Amino acid sequence: MFTWLAFFLPCLFRSQFVPFFAVVGGPILALNLQEFVRRKAPKRTQVTWLALARASLILGGLGLVVAAWPGWLVTGTEGPRRWVLEIDPSVEMVGTQIANWRQEGVLQGNGFHYFPETANALTWLFPDQKGFLNSHLHLSSESAADFVTIRKGFRTPGIPAKDSSWKALLRKHQISYLVIDGKDPRLTKQIMDNLLAVPQEWSLVFLGGRMAVFAWRDPENPGTASPLARHPINLESLAFGERDNQRAPDSGPDRGPEPWKWWDAFWRSRQVASMDRDLASLYLQYFDSMILPFSERHMHVWNFTLATKIVAAGASVGAPSLEECFHVDSRPREMARHAFLNGLDDGPTASLHLAIRAARRALKFNPDDVQVHFLLGEAYYRLQNHSRERIWAVKFPKLARIRTVQVISSYQQALHFKRDLVQAHNRLSELYLTLGYKDLAYQHSLEVLKHERLGPVSGEPREKYRQRLAQLKEFVQIQEQELRELEEKYLFNSSNLKVLDRAFVAGRMGLAGKALEILLKSDIAAFGPEGMDVELKMLLGTGQVEKVRAWMTAAHELDLGPSSFHWTKAQLAAAVGDYFLADEHLHALVKSPASPAMPMRTMGTLMLANAILDNDGLFQRLPLRVFPLTSYGFLADRQTAPARLWGLANLFNEEAKIQVLRAILALECGRTREAKDLFQNAIDFWNCRLGRTFVDDESAAGRRIAEFHLVLLNSDSRARSK
Repeated sequence: MFTWLAFFLPCLFRSQFVPFFAVVGGPILALNLQEFVRRKAPKRTQVTWLALARASLILGGLGLVVAAWPGWLVTGTEGPRRWVLEIDPSVEMVGTQIANWRQEGVLQGNGFHYFPETANALTWLFPDQKGFLNSHLHLSSESAADFVTIRKGFRTPGIPAKDSSWKALLRKHQISYLVIDGKDPRLTKQIMDNLLAVPQEWSLVFLGGRMAVFAWRDPENPGTASPLARHPINLESLAFGERDNQRAPDSGPDRGPEPWKWWDAFWRSRQVASMDRDLASLYLQYFDSMILPFSERHMHVWNFTLATKIVAAGASVGAPSLEECFHVDSRPREMARHAFLNGLDDGPTASLHLAIRAARRALKFNPDDVQVHFLLGEAYYRLQNHSRERIWAVKFPKLARIRTVQVISSYQQALHFKRDLVQAHNRLSELYLTLGYKDLAYQHSLEVLKHERLGPVSGEPREKYRQRLAQLKEFVQIQEQELRELEEKYLFNSSNLKVLDRAFVAGRMGLAGKALEILLKSDIAAFGPEGMDVELKMLLGTGQVEKVRAWMTAAHELDLGPSSFHWTKAQLAAAVGDYFLADEHLHALVKSPASPAMPMRTMGTLMLANAILDNDGLFQRLPLRVFPLTSYGFLADRQTAPARLWGLANLFNEEAKIQVLRAILALECGRTREAKDLFQNAIDFWNCRLGRTFVDDESAAGRRIAEFHLVLLNSDSRARSK
């Protein structure tokens, strides 16, 4: 008893004594149990109990060994254990960066680590970097209270509030920077929301792995701030500059996803979490945290613009009436404001590009990481719905199609590994409703309802949960009723129709899943190339990229036709992150009608030269067998040359649009120099005399896209030259 107490009592004061108590307490407990059995039971019963105890102990030990090998006894990634010490690369990276800053003299003062575990790891890796609190130090009650107060201050919304006693503690302990570990995304976003709302005090100076570092500029003592605080991280330069370390792989993963089975944990190599996965999550959290500051900034611009228009109207002949002041450009002010804000980014799109690249690198490292697939879908979703692309996609349908395939395929890949991922089901239900795929949206809404019935989320009030669940049930019931009516209408209208016609009827009614089911159950001979094209489009639109990949071979190019084949392959490659292949197929979409090997400008030169030199077509009378051409119809005379040249001009316009799409994917991948050249080529065409004749909506949207991105790319070039 006294030995047990001697090791137990110190544990009440210092946690470092717990391992010693565990070593001593186990044998003492075993001896006490043995003595208890010996005293209470007869000798024959003792033998039986001891035999059973020994057998249970042996079997239990073997079971623990078997369970320990795949990692079932601890939280984390399953897989065979290894006799190595795994150091979190994020912690090592941030520690190295802080050490470099101190050597360079740009960082003074002490650091505050929001999680003591981070301070422990940094102290072990870098003994010179002492944290405010870690498990190796015995702090006084006053210091521990200061630590709790400072943590609470970072979590409290509205950092510039009058109650800033915790800032006095920062000055007291000479804190100049904060280190956040993003292992808790919800808490990390809450802290980043508060810090990014006051950029005059807190500067984000580092993002790496799951670590973020903010430098503090004390408003009461601005001269004491570290020089690093005056130079926050420039995500625009990282995203739009020529930096090879920020690029995504040119090709997709080396293999397709392989779902994890429980027995794989005994033999399949355990994948260590990629640091790029954590980085992608941090970039998304940064974008979400910047939505409110961006919104406030956009409203300031809108109010200034509105005031300028009202003042300009008042300066004109005749003072405006009160009613006229509430209208801008003959539209109600609310509609004008909505259109103005809808044409701007809700947050920094540079962080979304960086998140996509980090997620693509993480998938190259581990194609089976369900969280990376979901993060990639979230990045594409924000790019599609919370940036200027939501306006561009209306007039530039190829961009809308690429983004839709990318975002849906990412969510579907996440569900391929984890069927109960409610966030992915929720997103897909929303996206399918937008696309008009009502039956598919209903299926995902049912999955969301099934999950929500399990109970409220952490911290959600019970009454609010009941209201939310009731609204979701009502929404699903409305979907179910509408779907039942559509299916009855479909059965009535599709009788005695051919396979392809039945699929078209189902698709027009919003039964996309039904239409795809009809096509998949039928043979290709039943619906022909047109139905084949529809089937592939729907497979891509529902994120079933593996089925499309298995079917799309060079042998089917003749069945689909070159245009549909290359466009489908380009979408497939963009969805899986094979940027090189996507660019190759997009480039193949615009070719010379006479010969794929002949550039279109060469063909136009020959057409024009033939028309000028001879009315009868001089080139048509030459022995053209020396040219590797299959058709010489483009060598027209003066009468037919204008129409054919105009057709060629339309091809040039299509080429400019494709160049914009290629540039967007090149920028997404991180090949900024190539993206800049492609954008510039498209602008050069639309600025020439011929290109200015194309004033259709798609060409105008392509021009706006190219001009916007060229400003970003050129601004980074100018910044580097200074």
